[in-house]
Parts: sequence; C-alpha cells; structure tokens
Amino acid sequence: MAAARKSADELAENTKSELKLFAGQAVNALKSEIATLVTDKIVTADVKAFAANKDFLNAFIVALASKWSVDEPIVISTSDAEGLKKYFTAQAKELLDKGVKIEQVNGNKTLFSVSPADGSYKVNFGEEEFMNYFKEFLRPQLVEMLFLIPHRIMSKYYYLVAGLPELTLEDSKLSYTVADFRTELYPDLSEDDKRLIDLFYLQFDNANVLKLLKDKDAAIDPWGNYSAEELDRVYLAAERRR
Repeated sequence: MAAARKSADELAENTKSELKLFAGQAVNALKSEIATLVTDKIVTADVKAFAANKDFLNAFIVALASKWSVDEPIVISTSDAEGLKKYFTAQAKELLDKGVKIEQVNGNKTLFSVSPADGSYKVNFGEEEFMNYFKEFLRPQLVEMLFLIPHRIMSKYYYLVAGLPELTLEDSKLSYTVADFRTELYPDLSEDDKRLIDLFYLQFDNANVLKLLKDKDAAIDPWGNYSAEELDRVYLAAERRR
C-alpha cells in the first residue's frame, strides 16, 4: 500500500512538472507569435509607404551615397536612373561631380543597389531587405513593450488599475481613449518609463512624417509624441537643407 501511494505521488508530481513545462512553452510560443504578427504589421505598412514615396526614397539614397562615397567611388543601380539623376543634380550635384554613378537596371526586384566602382561586391536595398532589417531592430523593443513593460509598470504603479474608469456591458461608446490614458499616466512616471511609453506612440509619429512629406498641410494624428508645430519645424528645416 505504501509503495503504491508513493508511486501515485511521484506520478502526480511528474505530471504537474510536465504540465508546468508545457504551459510555459505554450505561453512563450504565443508571445513569440504575437510579437511576429505585430512586428510584421507595423514594418510592412511603413516600408511600403516609404518605398512608394519617391522623394523620401531619393533623399535616403542621397544620404546613403554621401556617407558611402567618402571611402570609395560607388555605382547606384536602379530601375529609374533618369529620375534619380535629376534628383541628385538638383539636390546633391557635388556627389555626381565626385564620381557617384547612377546606372539603369531593368527587371531588378530591389529598389536600388550600391556597389563600388570595381564591382567587387553589391548591396541590394529592397522592400524585403528593409523589412528584415527593421523587424530585427524593432522586435526586441516590441517584446519588451508588449510583455515586460506592462509587468514592470504595474509592479511599480499598482494604483493605476484602481484609477481607471469603470466599464459595463451597457457602455456603447468608449469614453476613455489611449490619449487620455497617457495624459493621466505621464505625470507620475519616472523618466525611464516615460521613454518606454513613448516607444508605443512612435508609430503615429512615423505615419505623420510620411503624411507631411506628401502634403505639408495634411492633418496629423494627435496620438503622436510630437505636435503639428514641432513636426512643421522639422519639415521646414529639412526643406532649407535641400
């Protein structure tokens, strides 16, 4: 009888341990899937918008060429060489004078490629490359924001939940917005936690910048970290540098 009871207890403990291990693995897998889905959604939309904005893309190529061509003469290959040459001529003619070459390449799936004049290597810049880069850059911060920050904040600011408005099944309209939450939250946060919360709102700033690049009078999303006046000053400063 004693041996049977001991065996049953051991089986129960082993089962609990296995269930705990399985549950932990399942939670981690779910977190990973959530992070992947959110990262894909954020990065894909922004990269496609970036690629579709010719002026923004050309400005990026000029900035890249100005740094890259310092060490060696380079060749930029693109499907719209004529348009890019016109942009360089208007905005950065000195780079063309220093030996930066722009070549036409048809049927290229990438947005553009950069190689040294001797052709010893080539670096492609396409939507897929940009997406992979930004996903790798964004994912650790996103994981922290989704799963670590809430736990960290609630452990330090345990009174937040008590201060939130009550919701009932009869409520037909949300009366408390994300913007309201930030306004109420900010005064009591530490400086480090404020910077972490700001990470969430950067997506709205990115969208606002793209809107203003297309139309300087566009209405911006008020959820961003920067006001319309602040973004307008940045836009005017960028225009003066051209």
